[in-house]
Amino acid sequence: MKWEKHIKGIAAVFILSTFVFGNTMIQAEDSLDLHKEDKQLIDTKVHSEKEDVKTVNQNIDSIEVQEENLLGINKISVNASDFVWQGVVLGDEESNLINKLGKPDSVKNGSILTQYAWGNIIGTFHKPLPTTYTESNFSLGRSIKSGLFDLSLGKETKSTYRGISVGMLRENVLRTYGKPDSILWNGKKHSFYFLYGYEDKIICFQIVSDKVESIQFLYKEYMEFSPKKSFEIVPTGTIGTDDLHIAGFHLGDVFLAHSWDTWKKKWVGKGITQWYYSGYAVRESDKNHKIQSLFITDKNMLTNRGITIGDTVDTVEFLYGKPSKIEINVVDGQIEKVYVYIPTYKNGVLLIYFKDKKVSNIAVISHVNKKVNHSNKS
Repeated sequence: MKWEKHIKGIAAVFILSTFVFGNTMIQAEDSLDLHKEDKQLIDTKVHSEKEDVKTVNQNIDSIEVQEENLLGINKISVNASDFVWQGVVLGDEESNLINKLGKPDSVKNGSILTQYAWGNIIGTFHKPLPTTYTESNFSLGRSIKSGLFDLSLGKETKSTYRGISVGMLRENVLRTYGKPDSILWNGKKHSFYFLYGYEDKIICFQIVSDKVESIQFLYKEYMEFSPKKSFEIVPTGTIGTDDLHIAGFHLGDVFLAHSWDTWKKKWVGKGITQWYYSGYAVRESDKNHKIQSLFITDKNMLTNRGITIGDTVDTVEFLYGKPSKIEINVVDGQIEKVYVYIPTYKNGVLLIYFKDKKVSNIAVISHVNKKVNHSNKS
């Protein structure tokens, strides 16, 4: 069967889970167990969503310009070298940063912390704690490393070991560092945080408006102080249920909108309602309010591995691997390729659509129910 354009959006997984390394592919012979009536129903859903497709495709010109700025794919795992910035590493004494960066523009002294600023470079240091404190009942209950524990880079600062600097495209972070260990989403501020860890350290890329807004090096034990998160997206080595979530919503759950988010429009069908928010859409059953389908509509939302509208096919394959199967459609005279990712536990399907080798849409749907229309209709 053909996965026609019955679902236009992009899948994102926002869950709390444990990150697992690896990338075991699902075999291409995996397939959905659909009845004949279900297949016919899917093939009738093309025409109801053309307006949504036009909206997405209006961004193609800007996407083409961005491709010229893409870096090559780097398959080397994150290692100790990635936590050295201009000769500075976490744990350094204050004198080392002053020797490397010169006299700071400002210094803020606290009882146990000192913060130095060199323009948009901020280094925060722990002072050695008195023995009487560390051995007292007032101890924080964990080890406190003296020296540099947080280094933040803003605009017009030098790049990381792999060549990423503030202002570069989100996709370049993925192509250079690979799948994040975790992605944090701050829904109120419309920002994402890509976290990459090695031993006891983390490098964090803040993403705003599809570009790197800031870069931060810190110890893992201090993550509670940095950055505040709404949901955590944790990639998995294989395509699993984690890949069937969007914006913190899961297929089959009762839909309860985020308190900070306001819907922009809705579409009402027979027994279903589809709610559109900034970057994503949710389809629920009117009967039990359970989520039937999830979509990403623009760059304001990402998948659990950081993918969104406009990304290239090689970036997708780098992060997800080869799909379970590929479908080829011809829509309005244009060739559309659909990557079908079937998870280990087949309670849903991840679909990534491509036009001209770029992601045009992504969607997550539950197993097809012949009584429900799965088109992303507005």
